[in-house]
Amino acid sequence: KALMASETGDRIWIASGTYEETIKVKSDVSISGGFLGDESLDEIGTRDSRGNLTIISGKTVSTPIVTCSNVSGVRLETLTIKRASENSGVGLNVIHSDLEMVACIVEENRSDFAGGMRCQNSSVVIRDSTFTNNSVPDREFFVGGTPTSGFSFRYELAEGGGINAAVGELSLIDCLFVGNNAGKGAGLFLQEMTVTIEGCTFMENRGGYGAGIGAVDSDLTIKGSRFLSNVAEQRLSSFHSCGFGPCNPSKGYFSALGSALALFEGSVADLSACWIQENDSADQGSLYLEGSSSDLRDCLLILNQSRQGGALFLDPMSTGDLSHCTVYGNVASASGGGVYASDGASLVMVNSIFWEDFPDEIRSGSSEIRYSCIRGGGQGEGNIDEDPGFVDSGDADLRLLIDSPCIDSGTGNGHLVDLDGNPRPVDVLGKGHEGPNAFDMGAYEFQLPGSDFNSNGYVDPMDLFIFQLQWMKTTDVGK
Repeated sequence: KALMASETGDRIWIASGTYEETIKVKSDVSISGGFLGDESLDEIGTRDSRGNLTIISGKTVSTPIVTCSNVSGVRLETLTIKRASENSGVGLNVIHSDLEMVACIVEENRSDFAGGMRCQNSSVVIRDSTFTNNSVPDREFFVGGTPTSGFSFRYELAEGGGINAAVGELSLIDCLFVGNNAGKGAGLFLQEMTVTIEGCTFMENRGGYGAGIGAVDSDLTIKGSRFLSNVAEQRLSSFHSCGFGPCNPSKGYFSALGSALALFEGSVADLSACWIQENDSADQGSLYLEGSSSDLRDCLLILNQSRQGGALFLDPMSTGDLSHCTVYGNVASASGGGVYASDGASLVMVNSIFWEDFPDEIRSGSSEIRYSCIRGGGQGEGNIDEDPGFVDSGDADLRLLIDSPCIDSGTGNGHLVDLDGNPRPVDVLGKGHEGPNAFDMGAYEFQLPGSDFNSNGYVDPMDLFIFQLQWMKTTDVGK
């Protein structure tokens, strides 16, 4: 009733509880949940919205739970959208609209064309929200035959377990995508989109192409985000039967590509300060590029596995640039334990570390590798083949010890901030290149202790001597 009577600028507050109904949102309306119902105006901002959930459920409805169609200025806050059934369409359906979502939970929704949320020709900003256990079943089509003389079915991979977005703009800040399932883009599927992702986590999503994110003809900027334990698995493409009884697979499976991120058809992805860790692809690449390009800066690509390109796979039409990255402990059952660059692909790797990948570090194609630490060596200017000297590789702490040969051994040009957000470069006296352009290899820049006054990497008697010389001295700050 409140929604039906709402006008421009209205703010609607919904008390905690479960509501089995649908919402059609009007323009310039804000809807907030998580209220006990007796809060004063002064208590609204400090209410316990997580402890007092407002759940909008699709358990008994047959349309999308929340619909935004041809509206603008809409804000949804602290709502839980849950259990849209296959008949209801989707948890949230956003068409030709502008929407901001804050601190919402979208969970356990299942439909044929998008699980948690569908965005079409829209501009959407989502902050501090969670998409969990949403799914889209792969579609099955009858293509011929009769029940008695033989029949066949064809499968198509469905898109977007968490979010399915096409032709628009999307910003995700501090969001979590976990346990979502879809054939393409289990966490997030994008088509003809411009997307910014910052501080997000994609974890334990399962799909065929792009278990974390699948993107087609899209531009992505991804900062400070994590891709953890996502799985790209082979999925049935078709089967035939010669009558009644079990149906046996005969034409095989869709390949499993890009357990963390899969890019297709001219997609461009810029990743900085990201963790890509413990993802599993049955076929190719934790990061998979097909006719696409990607730049990776200050990233960790560690402990991933696949058949080709444990961490990264590029097809012949793709390009990539890795700088200040650490690629460690990845496994490929065929080749390219760390990186697989197909013949014809263009890949430049600089100021990076490739170590303990199996069976090899890089299947390089026509790649260019410079000023990097590579187990087994590699042709290229400034490359080294020495133990990088990690703090604790067994615990995935891949920062550098003071005796690391990677310190001050990079190029004279690099990024000014490392994976931890610490400044680059830091010149350690007596190590590698000297001077203001002494960049380290890898995702982390070695940081001098605060009391290391002579910048040699140690706090020793000389630092005490320097401290004593400077004790109680005064300076003229005006000069």
